[in-house]
Amino acid sequence: MSLPSRPRPPREPSHGAEPGAHRTPEARRAAEPGPSQAAGSRCQNGGGNGSGDRRRRPSGQPGRGDLLRFFPSSLEGLRRFVPPWKIVLGACLLGWLLLAGVVGVAYAMTPVPKDPTVAGVRDQGSLIYYRDGKTLIGKIGTQRQNVPLSQVPESVQNAVLSAEDRSFRSNPGFSLTGIIRAVWNNGTGGSRQGGSTITQQLAKNYYSDPNNRTMSRKFKELFISVKLEQRMSKEEILGLYLNTVYFGRNVYGIQAASQEYFHTDVGKLGQDQAALLAGIIQSPNRDPADSANTAYATQRYRYTLDGLVSMGKLGKAQAGGLKARLPKVSPAGGSAFAGQKGYLLRRTLNALQALGITQDMVGKNGYRIVTTWDKDLQEKARRAVEDYKKRKGFGGDVRIGLASVDVRTGEMVAAYGGPDYLRQFFDDAYQSRVQAGSSFKPYVLAAGLRKGIGLRSQFDTRSPITFDGQGNPVRDGQPGGYTVHNDEDEQFGVKDLVFSTARSINTVYVPLGLKAGLGNVVSTAVSAGVPRDSPGLTSGLGGVTLGQAALRPLDQAVGFATFANNGTYVTPHSIRAIYADAAMKKPYKRPVVKRRKAFGPQSAGVAADTTYALQAVVRSGTGTRAQLPDGRPVAGKTGTTNENKAAWFVGYTPQLSTSVAMWRQQGQNFLSLRGIGGYSQVYGGQIPADIWRDYMSYAMRGQPVMQFPPPVWMGQAQRFAKQESKKDRKGKHEHRKHRKHRGQQGGNG
Repeated sequence: MSLPSRPRPPREPSHGAEPGAHRTPEARRAAEPGPSQAAGSRCQNGGGNGSGDRRRRPSGQPGRGDLLRFFPSSLEGLRRFVPPWKIVLGACLLGWLLLAGVVGVAYAMTPVPKDPTVAGVRDQGSLIYYRDGKTLIGKIGTQRQNVPLSQVPESVQNAVLSAEDRSFRSNPGFSLTGIIRAVWNNGTGGSRQGGSTITQQLAKNYYSDPNNRTMSRKFKELFISVKLEQRMSKEEILGLYLNTVYFGRNVYGIQAASQEYFHTDVGKLGQDQAALLAGIIQSPNRDPADSANTAYATQRYRYTLDGLVSMGKLGKAQAGGLKARLPKVSPAGGSAFAGQKGYLLRRTLNALQALGITQDMVGKNGYRIVTTWDKDLQEKARRAVEDYKKRKGFGGDVRIGLASVDVRTGEMVAAYGGPDYLRQFFDDAYQSRVQAGSSFKPYVLAAGLRKGIGLRSQFDTRSPITFDGQGNPVRDGQPGGYTVHNDEDEQFGVKDLVFSTARSINTVYVPLGLKAGLGNVVSTAVSAGVPRDSPGLTSGLGGVTLGQAALRPLDQAVGFATFANNGTYVTPHSIRAIYADAAMKKPYKRPVVKRRKAFGPQSAGVAADTTYALQAVVRSGTGTRAQLPDGRPVAGKTGTTNENKAAWFVGYTPQLSTSVAMWRQQGQNFLSLRGIGGYSQVYGGQIPADIWRDYMSYAMRGQPVMQFPPPVWMGQAQRFAKQESKKDRKGKHEHRKHRKHRGQQGGNG
């Protein structure tokens, strides 16, 4: 066997060339060691498997050496750690598969619930209207009014799309660039930007947590957005979005925003108004009514108009014309409870509570509530009181309450409870209780009529007189006696109940009440509408008959309405109907209004005779200043309390019953009215009668002149007085001049 030829030594490379750079391929192959040499070399180096079976790399395929070429010589020591390309490629593929799997699992495990998961997203505040069912008093709760997309004009829809998502009609429901930008800005403390599609915004506001600004929340929104696009049409998504999106001022949804900023329905918005509202969405707390936000609002407004042009929804010339001016928006209204509306809203909430509808339900369920309040009469009640107080220069401690009720229906039409609910929470028409004084006497008269004591019955008007428990005169100082004085001890001799009512004579009404029975007096008052739990209603002897009971103006308006309504009591109420939706077609609930004969079978007769006596009060007695300009029939009663701490006038026509009470209060203390308005003593026939006349003149304007029923003269004409003496006649003469002066002042109460 011949030995292999010895290879030639390699030629020295030229300067600057690598060894073997100029050898031919054959020379290079010849220079390669044989299998045994290669094996021996590897064994000597401690490597290899000794087989010598090494595969060649195909020409053009990258290998480890190719990867190493990218490492600079300074990183020569790191080359040994670079993995082969196959391992790199495999790791990348495996990573992508794992990521895809995680995303797939997360997508599959992200449900889209049938109902929203964000608390309160469906809540709708309730709207409370005046009696016409159209004029709004105020809103309670979340300001959101859902409307179908069909009621939102295309111009409004397009404006929102221009401002928030111009590709809404064609995009898949999400924007990855928007998600990445938002997450990056939030993570680095940058500005909180939008960039989300309308579908993503809906997913955030309706199904996610808008306050969670994490990456996981963003991907959850992405998954929900994709599923929403599969489940719902674009129109359904847009309609839901327009009822959900926030517009600032605690207003949600396009309809509520239209009402808040422009006082109109969404269907009546102009193109410029729609563009301004759409521009608010991105930064809803930057109120365009604030001059500090004018520049920003203008920029957003023009951006929206430019978008409409680019979308082909608005002409360029028209957009240019609209850009010239920014639509004027209504200023933020402040509290819904400011001014007189606060009293109306609070009364409504209390009335709803009595019907089993809590304030929480009112704030969430989107009721439409039609009240009985008349806007014009309510405003007139306010002016009648406040103009008089201003004209007379009354101090802040002078309080006046007014309540007015429809005698046939029991509907409250107006009530003045104070100057401003936010400054005075306590409602002087509904909550304040002051002694009724002589304005309580009609209930005493009605009780006497029920006992058979007719209007023509004769009583002794001397003053003072001491009575026993049965209403019989006794000597002064007799044990158990009750001494009664008329105002300034005026006396008129023997008079019937019509005259005694007109002049409000105490020495007649105390024995009348005692003979009728104090229990009967109380039950008669309660039957007419006075609350049984009124403080002082059960006081003994003359206390009840002279009006020690503390009543509210509302109580007296209702009680006198029973007389005006032929003795029929009607449940007073301030709510006409409650609707569960915006259509307001079928009431969800109505108050239960009861009617009953207040005085039994004799109700009509008792009411007719009482009204006849009360007409004399206005015609010729202590309430002449309450006569109405058109001369229509009026019945009423004045009232003044001990120490002149309160004054009343309560009166009615056949259609309307109104009470006015006046007192002076500092904290819990009641002060005398003496000196108020320039009067040494304030009587019910003065200031209260003047305010009553001012209000009722307006309220009766345009109303038909109706007559009261004639008296039936029920009961018998009984005599409870002795024959007049010379001394009695002398006392009457001494008071003639005084009576003339008192008549000019309005009489006693």
